[in-house]
Amino acid sequence: MPRARQGGSWVQEPIDVFDGEKITYIYKRPKTNKCKLYIKTEHEGVIRESTKQDDVEKALTYARERWYEIQGRQSITSFLFTFMIEYD
Repeated sequence: MPRARQGGSWVQEPIDVFDGEKITYIYKRPKTNKCKLYIKTEHEGVIRESTKQDDVEKALTYARERWYEIQGRQSITSFLFTFMIEYD
């Protein structure tokens, strides 16, 4: 998990977006009510962004939509590169 400077962890009580998957979760930082999103992907690396939501359920919905968007983009990119390499 991400670490803050001397104060400890930024992530307190992470909530898994998908049960059992530790590469996608939402969390709240100590001084804000808005939920933050953490996604670790194979091609794009780590993505951290605000969900702009106070409500956990709305934040989870946003996180799932964002995850599917990123995965769709990676699938298309991966397919195109594989196709180009095979027929080059």
